[in-house]
Amino acid sequence: MKKRAVLVAGVFVLVVWSSPLLAQGTALPIPDGPVAQDIPGAKEIPDAKTEYKVLFDVGQAAPKDTDVNPMLLATARYLNTLAKVGVPPEHRKIAVVFHQGGTDIIMNNDAYKARYKGQDNPNVKLIQQLKKAGVEFHVCGQA
Repeated sequence: MKKRAVLVAGVFVLVVWSSPLLAQGTALPIPDGPVAQDIPGAKEIPDAKTEYKVLFDVGQAAPKDTDVNPMLLATARYLNTLAKVGVPPEHRKIAVVFHQGGTDIIMNNDAYKARYKGQDNPNVKLIQQLKKAGVEFHVCGQA
């Protein structure tokens, strides 16, 4: 019984001690982007062996032209969450499609400023980070 308690305590200490080290070694694709919170007892956790093919649909602008589009933030959260649980980049196939009222957010900064009275495009930085992380971007041909 005593050996078992020592073994359990040893495993607990090892897990607790190594968790911060493991977390530090996990580089997120979008370092300053959101990540889904851990939910104790969650049944659906991404599997590192599964290839994830996900499309995010952006059909409307953010509530204010100074805000980052919520769907871009959702894309970053999803990407970071997959990375956090160990899904390798080659198993993360993510694309974003822009149409209707969502097309302005993909404009370069100069075009955005011209349309929005000198306002910088708040989406540029996140779009660049997502592209660097392998996310594909497409604009509807009828938009």
